[in-house]
Amino acid sequence: TLSLWIIHHRKHSALIVRVWHRELKRAKTSRKLTFLYLANDVIQNSKRKGPEFTRDFEMVLVDACSHVAREADEGCKKHMERLLNIWQERGVYRPDFIQQLKLAIEDSNSPKRKHSGKRLERTEELIKALQDLENAASGDAAVRQKIASLPQEVQDVSLLEKITDKEAADKLSKTEYKQKLARVTQVRKELKSHIQSLPDLSLLPN
Repeated sequence: TLSLWIIHHRKHSALIVRVWHRELKRAKTSRKLTFLYLANDVIQNSKRKGPEFTRDFEMVLVDACSHVAREADEGCKKHMERLLNIWQERGVYRPDFIQQLKLAIEDSNSPKRKHSGKRLERTEELIKALQDLENAASGDAAVRQKIASLPQEVQDVSLLEKITDKEAADKLSKTEYKQKLARVTQVRKELKSHIQSLPDLSLLPN
């Protein structure tokens, strides 16, 4: 199944969740609930193998639920609320996060957001916190990116002897980059193909 395929590629969890989020927003209204069911399968069945998908889906679920709820009918919203209740009962996510998801669904019923003053204040606090992180040495995105992109030979001391000069290091970096790009491209292509085959719930009998 698609959920098992996704779990198998959990080392690409961040990329997979980004593609899932993007395709969810592009999907027809009748298929959007299927995307949430897919996320549920992946989140619950991957917990034993690691926290990657639980963590990465948490980053987009509030926006995803809000988006689906804005276009959903009351029947679909009831299914969404039932899903959140299951997550709460099973401790899939923290109670406060479940409450955020429920508010995202409720707020979709009216054009005006509730508690806009408090939310604006929280947003400003979040922006300030992010700015503080960006100014910290450990929050330097360029530094983090360079560290993450280092080839295995640089990270593994026992393999450093493979690098004999600058030309060898450049060649190694290019080869490593091409291999990573090919793997990511293949995963993206396979995931998009799987997602396009998700069922259309409007075709199912009531």
